[in-house]
Amino acid sequence: MAEVEKAAQNDVQAVLSRRASELWHGISSNKANWIYWLGLIPVFILSWYVRTRNLPLLAGKYLVELDSYFFFRYARTIYETGALPAIDMFRYSPLGFPTSSFRFFPETMAFFYEHIVHPIFPSLTQIQWHIYYPPAITLVSFVFFFLFIKELFGHRTALISTAFLGVIPAYIQRTSAGFADHEAMAALWMFMGLWLFVRMWKAKDTKSAVIYGLLSGLFTGMLSMTWGGYRFMLMSIAAFFVAAILFKQVDKKKAAGYFCWGALFLAMLSNYYSKKLIDINMFRAPDTGLIAFGFIAAALYFYLPKIKYMSRQVFAIVITAAIAMAPAILFGVISIDTIKTTFAPNPVRWAATVAESQQPSFFGGGSWLDQYGWLMWFAIFGAAFLLYRLYEIKTTGNYLEKVKQNKYGLAATLLYLAFIYIFTKGRSNTYLWAIIITFILLAVLYFLAKKQHGLFSDEKYAFLLSFVFIFLTLILANVQIRLLFAFAPVAALGSGFFVTTVLETLWKTSIKQNNSETGKAKYFARAPKIAALLFCALVLFVFYTSAVKAEAQNHYVGSMVPGQWDAAMAFIREQTPKDSVVTHWWDYGHMTAAVGERATVTDGGNVRSWNHASGRYFLTGKDKTSTLEYLKSHNVTHILISDQEIPKYPAFSLIGSDENFDRYSSIGIFALQDVKEARDGTMFLYGGGWSFDSNVAIGNLILPAGQASITAFSYLKQNNTAQSPKIYVSHSGKQFQFDLSCIYRNGQRISFPITPNTMKGCLILVPYFTDAAQGHEDGAALWASEKVWDTNFARLYMYNEPDQNFRLAYADQTPLAIYQGRIVGPIKIWEVNYPANIKPDEKYLEYSPYG
Repeated sequence: MAEVEKAAQNDVQAVLSRRASELWHGISSNKANWIYWLGLIPVFILSWYVRTRNLPLLAGKYLVELDSYFFFRYARTIYETGALPAIDMFRYSPLGFPTSSFRFFPETMAFFYEHIVHPIFPSLTQIQWHIYYPPAITLVSFVFFFLFIKELFGHRTALISTAFLGVIPAYIQRTSAGFADHEAMAALWMFMGLWLFVRMWKAKDTKSAVIYGLLSGLFTGMLSMTWGGYRFMLMSIAAFFVAAILFKQVDKKKAAGYFCWGALFLAMLSNYYSKKLIDINMFRAPDTGLIAFGFIAAALYFYLPKIKYMSRQVFAIVITAAIAMAPAILFGVISIDTIKTTFAPNPVRWAATVAESQQPSFFGGGSWLDQYGWLMWFAIFGAAFLLYRLYEIKTTGNYLEKVKQNKYGLAATLLYLAFIYIFTKGRSNTYLWAIIITFILLAVLYFLAKKQHGLFSDEKYAFLLSFVFIFLTLILANVQIRLLFAFAPVAALGSGFFVTTVLETLWKTSIKQNNSETGKAKYFARAPKIAALLFCALVLFVFYTSAVKAEAQNHYVGSMVPGQWDAAMAFIREQTPKDSVVTHWWDYGHMTAAVGERATVTDGGNVRSWNHASGRYFLTGKDKTSTLEYLKSHNVTHILISDQEIPKYPAFSLIGSDENFDRYSSIGIFALQDVKEARDGTMFLYGGGWSFDSNVAIGNLILPAGQASITAFSYLKQNNTAQSPKIYVSHSGKQFQFDLSCIYRNGQRISFPITPNTMKGCLILVPYFTDAAQGHEDGAALWASEKVWDTNFARLYMYNEPDQNFRLAYADQTPLAIYQGRIVGPIKIWEVNYPANIKPDEKYLEYSPYG
């Protein structure tokens, strides 16, 4: 009786397992695809939610970052006047700058607003459209991302990948409300182009391949006219095509589609930037050069005769490489140094001062793991699975036999993981050779496997394309922190493939064991099910933590314009003549042009290398004649300085320095630590830290730059006047005390006699506020070294010294102070008065290698 019941129980379990298996596989059939489309609805809702948490901070009229104001100004001009002027005179006064290379994205934004958004939402202003555009377009782009992944791996992977992309923290900032830059729109064109390219590759006839290739080329061209990051897609597709030739997977139909894609894209790119049908100079770049490489290699592959000792596809690649590299190396177009620059950060001083232009590390703040968390590992292992599947041989037999048959796939996977280990430890210029060696060894392993097994069936193109896309984007995005955004789509692709592969493997193992095992072995059959449940819990945890971090990241992202800057821009817009030219450090240029509606000298585009002159002759300038000549050469009528220049002093002093870094310095910040009564008054002691910006000699003592540091200041307060100021210096474990030459307090400069024991510089006493109502009038101090204390910045902004050439026209009521550990201060605007002897000089308009 017990045996009968046990058999019945086994029959029930078998039926349930079979039904579950049918459900698992049936849910991805064409009849059930609508389930996955419905699954996109909660993905869209969550994606919209995390991207719009900051809407209250934008108040329907502010954009998050300043580059967005540049594109808004252009879109507003197009909407109001119908076109952009050929030269934008609001940039880089007095020369202006051509608008031809920047018009496509604002034209798209103006077109969408005029013909789609405004007719549907007539009460929505143009600035509000720019606020809502990033999350709105992102949801549209997700449809095509879903279609792209679906063409590669089916609906299940597509839904999971799209869900991950919706919450990846690295993808949130540039697709959230108010971040009206070009990345969100670029993602739409990229996903459309990728989807159509895969459709081209899968086309059944040449006519369809050509049509899909042209459509993909059209959207790829639109991508290139929208965003400089189009190179991620270009290099991936071109590298995939060359690899497909090498693996003998390109027929004339696919080659025709690739040619149509590349030819149309190159024509659009060349016409947009060079006004030529084809600009030969384009092919000097690695991305466009690789496309042409594919053209030539495909032609040679189809029409070269067979040779005895080399396969035709390898021979075609070798000949193409010789054709491409020989003249390039001969004429210096390509060298090891030029290849290194593709994978290395920008060496220009300007780039070194911008946080987003720094090369990311794998660990730590602002790193890969900080931006991606667990999803980074999902993406890495997803790429490993893709590579293994590319090499995989379908075999029968036990586990050891399968491992033996797939030894080349395992070797390739381990090689890739070894590269990832090097990647996590090094910088791009240190692993360049690792990249080259990895690609060579992967090719060698493939040909060894092919010789033994005859690899690469037609359906494996998806594994090759996806792995190349992930691998190249990982390498290229590692150049700058800001490019971590570009890795998000391939991270979502890799993560989605990883999750579905693991779950399908566990599910199939569970079904197989459940149907074959009996007796006590049944208990072991539950292991895959338990593992699947635990893995699902991990996936949900990773998804949840990513969503929470994304929401928190966006929740407090506001605009810098409201408040001080809004009032300052209103003054410029309403109280200065329309032909005024305002100069300041480059960060604020787009805001001044768009919100203040006045011309500027430098801005965030940094397309003219004028930042060096701005830093040298304007902010850190010490000679009035050169300062005024510089301003006159740019037709400047007003100058603007804000408290933000205090923490930015190292940036503009570095850029403004000569080859010996003569202006490079920083402003030290010290806090009041002790107040005690002394015999002749009250002693004030300030503590902090400031590293010497140059070698200082006092008597026989040499205090070296970067090694010696100031740790404290003190002075004696008598009759409300500072007396006997002292500097305390630490070097090589020893403490030294020196006299100080200057203190600035309550708007008055107090100079002290210079003695052999005096260190030159000035200590500026400022209030320290613990909150809006409580503070100390001398609670903090700013240290201006000998490099800083007599610059235009120090004299005009920090000391507020009167100057007959600079009339203070505007200053808000914010005091220069430390508020809860943060520097605050007024925005000040001066009107420039030029003496009759000041003449413009073209040297101030020249190119500078320092940026």
